[in-house]
Amino acid sequence: MQTETNIFEIQGLPRLSVSYKVYKIVGLQPGAQGYYGNLQTLVNRLSRILRAPVTTIDREDTVLLATPSQAEEPPTLALTGAAAKFVSTEEVLEIRFDGSSPEYDGIRQRFLQFAIQGPLRAADGLWQPRSGQAFFGRKPESTIDGVDIYRGANVRIVKLGQASWGVSVDVKSKFVRKSPLSELRNEGAIKKLKNRSCLYRMGHNWFEVSLDGYADYNISDEVVPDGDDVVSLLEYVVRRCRKPVPKNVADLAPDGKAVFYRTEGPGQKSAPAGLCYLIEESGSKVGKRLQRHSILAPRIRQKRALQFVSKYLQNFVLSNVELSLAEESIAVSATPFPVPNHEFGNEVIEGFDSSLGAANVAPLSKLGPRRMELLSDRTAGFFSSSPLGRQYLILPRSIATSSGSKFKNDLMRTVLDLYPDGKQYDPEVIEYDDLSVRRNFIEQGRAIKEALGRQSLMAGHALVMIHEVAKNARSEDQLEAMIVKDLPQEFGLKASVIHTDTVRSTYKYSDRHEMPNYYVPEKLRGRFRGYLRNVALSKVLLSSGKIPFVLAAPADNRVFVGIDVKRNTAAFALVGFGGRLTRCETWNSRQRERLTADQAQNYLSTLLESEAEHLSGDSLEIVVHRDGRVFESEIEGLKNACEALAEQGTIPSAWTLDVLEIKKTSPVSIRMFSSTISRGERSVIDPQIGSWISLGPKEGFVATTGVPFRRPGTANPLHVVSKYGELLIEDCLKDVFELATLSWTSPANGSRVPLTIKFCDRVLFEDAADYDVDLFENTPLERGTKHE
Repeated sequence: MQTETNIFEIQGLPRLSVSYKVYKIVGLQPGAQGYYGNLQTLVNRLSRILRAPVTTIDREDTVLLATPSQAEEPPTLALTGAAAKFVSTEEVLEIRFDGSSPEYDGIRQRFLQFAIQGPLRAADGLWQPRSGQAFFGRKPESTIDGVDIYRGANVRIVKLGQASWGVSVDVKSKFVRKSPLSELRNEGAIKKLKNRSCLYRMGHNWFEVSLDGYADYNISDEVVPDGDDVVSLLEYVVRRCRKPVPKNVADLAPDGKAVFYRTEGPGQKSAPAGLCYLIEESGSKVGKRLQRHSILAPRIRQKRALQFVSKYLQNFVLSNVELSLAEESIAVSATPFPVPNHEFGNEVIEGFDSSLGAANVAPLSKLGPRRMELLSDRTAGFFSSSPLGRQYLILPRSIATSSGSKFKNDLMRTVLDLYPDGKQYDPEVIEYDDLSVRRNFIEQGRAIKEALGRQSLMAGHALVMIHEVAKNARSEDQLEAMIVKDLPQEFGLKASVIHTDTVRSTYKYSDRHEMPNYYVPEKLRGRFRGYLRNVALSKVLLSSGKIPFVLAAPADNRVFVGIDVKRNTAAFALVGFGGRLTRCETWNSRQRERLTADQAQNYLSTLLESEAEHLSGDSLEIVVHRDGRVFESEIEGLKNACEALAEQGTIPSAWTLDVLEIKKTSPVSIRMFSSTISRGERSVIDPQIGSWISLGPKEGFVATTGVPFRRPGTANPLHVVSKYGELLIEDCLKDVFELATLSWTSPANGSRVPLTIKFCDRVLFEDAADYDVDLFENTPLERGTKHE
């Protein structure tokens, strides 16, 4: 099967060469806290200061700085807890793009990525929010409810072969308010927007800023330094604009207000409010509503990528060498990985690919529905079969005294339909007061704890229903964080959270019969059944440790370890024997993202020692899936752990270690498309799940979503990079895909990430949940009836 991509090959590269100078970095101590962050900071800052593609190279356990030969000498930089000075080694690297010296591919990629943005920045019809982000057209494609929708593309360099490089072009969307901030007459309204992103249309230069507050002067007040002068903000903007200035600058009123903003770094600047337009991001209330307009069908996404290349990147010049992008994107012919056979309860095995030899084989098109059928089938059902433990249903009084009984009964039937081995699922209902308290984080949280404190509780699972709490677009729900963090510690209850919105909007009240009651209207029943199934599966059964299905024929000598670090909490998840063996542990860490070698060694050792009885045998392959970036210190610690465990006999002496980066969000966004011809017409659809593409021996993408799942938009393949070990990239991608088919939280719709990463995500939400404890414990209550 041929799979098309959004990658366009760069033509003419063998004629290109670049020269780089090499410097020793003095002042940064490898292994010190913040070392890797400081390295990234100095690369970013020097690139801006020198206006050149600065990068680093690794050589003999030393990190060196590399700058283009024509760039100025790099200045000393003050960094976090250190200062970096750069001493020339007198070495000059002459780098060609003919496939020689592959150790310098990092420099080649950095140079091409920096250079290819030149023609895009020079194009009058484009603007870029921030350095390294996508480029958007200046004319909005459409306007909806006072918000302009801009379309553009993210452009990233990828290596295709020994002497071949390409550009991935992925279509992006931006939602920007049509009216400027100056039309918000209420100063308080602007103050509430602090830290929100805005588009600053400073003449012909458009860029994104972070709003920092309302200025106490007009744009005609002379308060802005400009060299030796102090001028008005209006004069400053006009001076900086290319002539003729755009109409929105020319029409600025001298008595107009100014706002403060920040871009990168601590410096505060000001801009006319009349030139700043609020950006509606996905986390904002309006942004959430508009997100459906960023979901593009495969044929539209592919078409727009082709149009962007044709208009802006067909031909360009780098270092006096004329280059171009191929008119057509690259296509690959790799056969998709087959969906592995699944084992359900009662040893029922179901296949979805006839080549794997299962007795029962369902069409791939029925993958989702068939899994759901088997989970409810009394002859199959869940792979787990043990009874459920103690269960509680914690409801706000406004729900408990109205539709609560109906909701409980409907949920009970759904749980028992999915999991008859749960016997009589009949959770004990506990009410908490939401009638005489405000429905905010603090008062709801205290009411829940007060209600639980009055009960004689047994250890078990609690499903907690709460009211949605108003929060910042980029922040987490503090009430939910408090519940999943505190209830296990204080009451011995593993907690899951749902919200009142769906229940309140679905159940309707009827008093037409002798016994007035709540019911679900016919038009809402299908959707509500899906909601109840999701609650029963994810919030009750999985939270109670019940496994829906496993891989029927896994490799017995290969185990997988997921690793993620979030908010100073490290999670390690172990998955073995196709999902039959699972374990997850968390540790507090002083490191926010990077683990030290000692930490990585201790955490992996603890995880494997806890399951040592299952890891015996002649050999053991340990494959680590690191969510995001893996650091050298972590790889060192993982190797040390394996060596020590083998020496003490905890794992076989014949062990191997592979470490992969699993990039859920990647700067390089590769898309795959399948095209068919029917009656002379070409149609473009998502790829079949299991489709994959390799970008060399250590990097690739695999489609974990796509056909047969019917998700809106275009499938977003998962980026996988092998950072250590000998596994072929094809085998790495196949493992990731098979673990992603264990979509326990969503059997009908699939999962984008493998089970290793999914486990880390779930446990980190619970253990790394964060809320303001001081605010919760010390804020005095104000009893009343106002609901917030």
